[in-house]
Amino acid sequence: MDGSGQILPWGVERIGGPESAARSGDGQGQLEGVDFFLLDSGTRSYDIRIGQRFTNFSDSPTPEDVFAHGVHLSSTAVAQDNNKGFVGVAPGARIHSVKVLGDNGETDMSVVVAALDSVVALKNSVPNRNIVVNMSFGADVGTTEYTALDEAVDAAVDAGITVVVAAGNDGIDASTITPAHAAGAITVGAYDVYNRFADFSNYGPAVDLMAPGVDILSIGLDENSDIIRAQMSGTSMAASHVSGAALLYLAHNPGASPSDVRNALMDASKATVWNMPDGTTDRTVWVGDNFPLEPAPQQTVRDEFNAISFSGNDGSATWAGDWEELGENDGPGAGFVEVRAIPDNLGQGLRIKDDYEGVQREVDLSGATSATFRFDYLRRSLSNSSEYVGVWISDDGGATWTELARLEGPADDAEMLSMSFDISEYISSETMISFYSSSGMNEFDYVYIDNVEIEF
Repeated sequence: MDGSGQILPWGVERIGGPESAARSGDGQGQLEGVDFFLLDSGTRSYDIRIGQRFTNFSDSPTPEDVFAHGVHLSSTAVAQDNNKGFVGVAPGARIHSVKVLGDNGETDMSVVVAALDSVVALKNSVPNRNIVVNMSFGADVGTTEYTALDEAVDAAVDAGITVVVAAGNDGIDASTITPAHAAGAITVGAYDVYNRFADFSNYGPAVDLMAPGVDILSIGLDENSDIIRAQMSGTSMAASHVSGAALLYLAHNPGASPSDVRNALMDASKATVWNMPDGTTDRTVWVGDNFPLEPAPQQTVRDEFNAISFSGNDGSATWAGDWEELGENDGPGAGFVEVRAIPDNLGQGLRIKDDYEGVQREVDLSGATSATFRFDYLRRSLSNSSEYVGVWISDDGGATWTELARLEGPADDAEMLSMSFDISEYISSETMISFYSSSGMNEFDYVYIDNVEIEF
């Protein structure tokens, strides 16, 4: 696999990776102070930061991955933010590969317990190490009773280790799956690019969080065991996203307990998954909004039209220019487009009447990751739907426009109404908004606009 460029996988993007505190995909930085222990089929050293020599508990003669499973997970969780391969949820976090699966992907429970006990021993010897363990395998034991592996998982959690496990791919209730039903583990189910619950994913109340797990693009191995790009599906892939999120939290909150990590992930999660079986969470892991730090302060540009002016700046940020008249040039105190009193003592605002009249205004939203456009309005004497003021937006300085809404008749509003839009897809350095009347409007049709605001 060549090193020309870096790929941001859809899963890392979907859970907000580019907007996390690590800014996955910006080509710089790496997480410090956290250790990712991947108990799996091994991994390779491509595009990850090795924390120690690979450890092999399996019956394989090599500690490296030849099964093409662990290598896939390691990239999703912690691939470095550079100019090759992929970028992970927790870019550059140190990874410790603990091989427990044989080269056919199978193992004995006693092998996994011994490996997990070794991580606990390390934690006990260096209590301030911030450790996340990922185990993306399991077995249906046909009962909710604990196994030796479940007990080992809870012991690891009691020792201060965050343990993330896959729910399993049998399409059954995870309550009989070890270690998915271990109370201390964070158990992860899968969904697809449409946010639809994956039909193979195990489900039920044992599942704590959902994450992307269908057609996940990451590192794989070809028939010669060389590094390639590969798509894989499974709750294994989903779990690696959540492990990355846990590492992110611990990197900024060293010393946090496993319950602190769990609670932080649950608090930040979003209810966006659909088509899940009854009793199964609809919440996906989410690391956007600068997780795990406080979200960046919101800014606003705003015009309350308190003065007879087209240059009102009543927000925390400044518009890129004044309102520009469309259809006339009479200024803010005259003509068909003017700032004046709103009827019935409803304040002062921008009045638009007659046909092909309006205003537009520009704002620089470069650097913003989200934006909301809102305003208040009042319609008077509009007799039919052909009489309206269109609400428009442009992301290229007015070269092209998209109509967001129509403030149309029939209407004779008794009070001010409000409207709001998510305009995140129109963020640019030359975003423009516009209010513009239709050909059906006449000089006796009025639309008043007030408290125009963009929050970003």
